[in-house]
Amino acid sequence: QLSLQSLERGLMGCGASTASQTELTHKNESVEASVGKQEKLASSTSNAPPNLESKTTENEKDVTVSSNVWAVFDKELFGESDSEALFKVLDDQDEGSLSVEQLYKAIMARDPALPAEAVRRAVHTMDTDSNCRIDTVEFENMRLRRITGNAETDAMARDWRDCIRAGLEVVVWELLGGKKRWIQGKIESCDQSQCVVVSTPPSSSAHGKAKERVEDATKGFQAQRWTLSRHSKDLLPVMKDRGITVRQLQAFFHHVKMRLRDGEKDQREYLDPQRTKPNENYQKPLSNVFRAETIPTWVVVEHFIKPATREQRVPFVDLIQTLHPGTGGACTATHFASHSWSSCFADLLAAVDGFGPDASIWICCFAMTQDKERIELVDDDEVFAQALCQTYTKHVLVCDPTMMALSRMWVLFELLRSTQFQKRLVLSPLKALVDKQGGVDGEKHKGVTIQMSMSGCARDSDRVYIEREMEEVGGVKELNRKVREGLLQAFRDGIAVQPANSEAEAKLRGMLAGVYFEQGLWDDSAQEHDRAMEIGRMSGIGTLQASEWKLRKGLALSEKGNHSEAVKQISESIIEEETFFYKLKVVRQLELAKVMRRKGDFRGALEVIKEARGTFEKQGDSIAASAADLLLIQGQIHSHYEWHHQLAEDAFRKSYKLTCQIFNDDSKNAALAYYNLAHALRRQFKFKEAANVYARTLQVQRQQNKEDHLENVNTRMNAAINAACRGFFDWAEEELRDVAERHPEANKPKQALALALLCNSLQWKGDHKGAKEALYQASRIYNVVKDSFGEHNELAWIRASLARSLMEVPATEEWEQNIFPNEKGVFALLYKAIQLNSDIFGKTHASVALCTTYLGQAFLLCPPLQAGLASEEATAGTAVLNSKEACFARARELFASGEIDPLYQRSGKVWLDACEAQVKVAAAGGTPHLVPDPVEAVARAAAARVREGGGGTPDENDQSWGEASKDQEPDFEAVYQPWHQESRP
Repeated sequence: QLSLQSLERGLMGCGASTASQTELTHKNESVEASVGKQEKLASSTSNAPPNLESKTTENEKDVTVSSNVWAVFDKELFGESDSEALFKVLDDQDEGSLSVEQLYKAIMARDPALPAEAVRRAVHTMDTDSNCRIDTVEFENMRLRRITGNAETDAMARDWRDCIRAGLEVVVWELLGGKKRWIQGKIESCDQSQCVVVSTPPSSSAHGKAKERVEDATKGFQAQRWTLSRHSKDLLPVMKDRGITVRQLQAFFHHVKMRLRDGEKDQREYLDPQRTKPNENYQKPLSNVFRAETIPTWVVVEHFIKPATREQRVPFVDLIQTLHPGTGGACTATHFASHSWSSCFADLLAAVDGFGPDASIWICCFAMTQDKERIELVDDDEVFAQALCQTYTKHVLVCDPTMMALSRMWVLFELLRSTQFQKRLVLSPLKALVDKQGGVDGEKHKGVTIQMSMSGCARDSDRVYIEREMEEVGGVKELNRKVREGLLQAFRDGIAVQPANSEAEAKLRGMLAGVYFEQGLWDDSAQEHDRAMEIGRMSGIGTLQASEWKLRKGLALSEKGNHSEAVKQISESIIEEETFFYKLKVVRQLELAKVMRRKGDFRGALEVIKEARGTFEKQGDSIAASAADLLLIQGQIHSHYEWHHQLAEDAFRKSYKLTCQIFNDDSKNAALAYYNLAHALRRQFKFKEAANVYARTLQVQRQQNKEDHLENVNTRMNAAINAACRGFFDWAEEELRDVAERHPEANKPKQALALALLCNSLQWKGDHKGAKEALYQASRIYNVVKDSFGEHNELAWIRASLARSLMEVPATEEWEQNIFPNEKGVFALLYKAIQLNSDIFGKTHASVALCTTYLGQAFLLCPPLQAGLASEEATAGTAVLNSKEACFARARELFASGEIDPLYQRSGKVWLDACEAQVKVAAAGGTPHLVPDPVEAVARAAAARVREGGGGTPDENDQSWGEASKDQEPDFEAVYQPWHQESRP
């Protein structure tokens, strides 16, 4: 389409015939209508310009702007007056801009003798964005150029091609190696019309493979020369000289807004690259779908940048002077902008607006050719690096409330290179981050999340290249570490410039705390949340925001292992939020339930879950993310509390499926669903499938976290005990020892858990001395943290495990004193374990049946109970457990009850049958032996098969993710057959 102004200038400056004028006019109905409207407006004034359709004389076509015209501009309009005040006088309708006609009439009123055409052309010179209106920016720019005669301002208004000189670095589109490509060179000489370019050895500011390619290309380099027109489209400035000024961006965006207002047509025939989703708005006004304030950058590129550059096949910055006269051409970049094309273009403009009108920004969509053949990335994957690496270039991360930029692989790659160039990242505009804190839907409160596996890339070749380069610096986890370090510093810089104790400072500190949380820096996160709440109270910040920080502080404390204080903080955040939004209430109840479960308060977690479920069922699918969380926690309750692992597996699979719909199959949320699913599979003896799911979980976590991140370590720990269940005792021992030594939270419950699992693996292997040593270290940690950790069920597990080892290898006095000084001997340990499990899970739980079975074996294998045993110690509920007969009867009763998982009912019955067989061995005068629980018995049978097969390590990929499980339920009768014999198995 031809704009009205382009048509008008063409008619007046090129000597077109009347017929040609008419033909051009009819190219666009909107232009014809605009011309008619303008003629009608002009005819209503006494000083109206000549009819545009009238035949013009040669004199009129060739006339130049006379000094008299500019004299009117200088003396009458501009002079030394305040341009803003003058503009308000002229803008008598208070519209914020002047029409071309208004300004034209103002000039003609002062000197009616001036040539009308010359005046009109002068006014058009001011209309740099070609929208028939003059705004304050255009008015002030013209005033500066006419009055100050400022050399710098005049130079900025010139095209870069007017400044070509010898020695200037350029690139040329020429034949090299049988293929046309962009070649680096320098201007050797030039005159007013032509220049000679000599090629220079390739150079690059890139790293990795791109740098290697450049170095290879320099070998055997031979210079070439080309003579080109100054205005050749095959001659361009180098990347660092392709900046677009803030003034130019403003003019461009103003042009975009005017075209949207004037009915710019939607050219998108389809809504997807595969061309399967027709666009219902095709050829209808684009403004039906997008407003100027919310139009995404990619739409701006497709509708306003690519069409403008399609014919010349050059970057947009090379056409600015032509498209927006008076604003200048491309210039050396002072800033480098990392942004997402999915974000609003207005956010990009807001990010750079504060740098001043003359700041020059390198922005990929303006600086790079959008032509598929001539795109610079074909021969240099890191063309952006030259603009970024300059010492004077500031790196700007464009912020918006969703932080969309951090979802783009190119942006994260630019951030990586920025840290390697030792750039100090600038977050702009900070207001966007402050606004990010103000939502009520639970989403805006999330921190600045960096998930490389979720990041997008338009071209597969770009993704392959970037992933390869990331491996060169240590992979995704190292990239995330470097990027987050840059973000942390940028947040600190942003906080430093805020007014002390202001609301803005409080909100930015809250964001900084979120980045600390994502880094796994729990102490820093909790402290920064405290600081945000303190400043928030002083600045009068809202209750909603303050309670959100209290929630997140609680989550940080929970990750540290301080679950008791975490429960307090999160509970207070829910109470404070009682009268606000049901959605936030559900989200926080779910978080509270998670922490209570970690603490071991399963009953309390169940009560919270019931309340959250009631709220959720009233609201339905409107909170899908909460539904996924609810399923996840329900699964955890089934698995960790009720020990109904098939129900848990079903809940985890549903949670995983819903999570993938909301996020991505390699997001942190999906990894959490994988992780819990693997537990449920392992506890159903589906060890092969569990191994595969653990491996997949760890793969995703390693993309997100540092190697020693707590999530990674926990997955490795559980994968190791799963390997032990498959009979790979040596491999599991090595892995568990490594996990325990490198645990990121030394002397914390999770490290104790790793040591307890190591104990189990060593017990199954037969190394009971090593098992007791591991238990000693674990119990010492639990005793240190028991005030914050509470009486967790894992303390019952440790006691049962220790008792199991003591039945094989008697304890020394030193052992008894160091581990549980008040619980000497096997019986005291098992009674305490039964009591803890009864208090935590209930008196009919499978864990009580398991400990009771071991207690029965203690009566069979160990010396008689001392006479001083208190009667309450021998009681579990209403059952008196003071003999092997009483214990085995009680255990059989529990295993047969409907409250225990059917799988445990079957395996428990067979286990008790083997124990009864050992009672008969003792009655017959033989030597009875300990009968291990079903998990250990299956693991020992698997180990025998591993030894028969020559040993080896577990193959973590022996089953593809997503396939139906190939694991079969163990034949428990066959597994326990050796214990029905008198000889030791």
